[in-house]
Amino acid sequence: MRKALARVEGEVEKDAVTVAALVLYKTLVKNAETYGKWVELYRWARSLVEEPEFTVAAGKIREIHETHNELRNAAGKVIEEVNSVLALYSQSDFYKKNPDLLDKLK
Repeated sequence: MRKALARVEGEVEKDAVTVAALVLYKTLVKNAETYGKWVELYRWARSLVEEPEFTVAAGKIREIHETHNELRNAAGKVIEEVNSVLALYSQSDFYKKNPDLLDKLK
């Protein structure tokens, strides 16, 4: 966050970047469990690839598929939250005074 803010000029832009970053952070935290499950499954799968032969149970494949769907849903929520912040900025007086800010936030 500090690195991102260091590149931003003006208090108005810094405020906008901070709000967008906090919304993104909140959404990622809400979905942390999904990302954690995916990381575990990814590491497990990577360990199998090192073996010349391996077997995967159908239940494990189902678990991978379900976790992948959860991950896609979490990513969709992140995009939805960020887009809602951008939409709020685009409709505000704040945006009218700083029309180039929306492109910078994107």
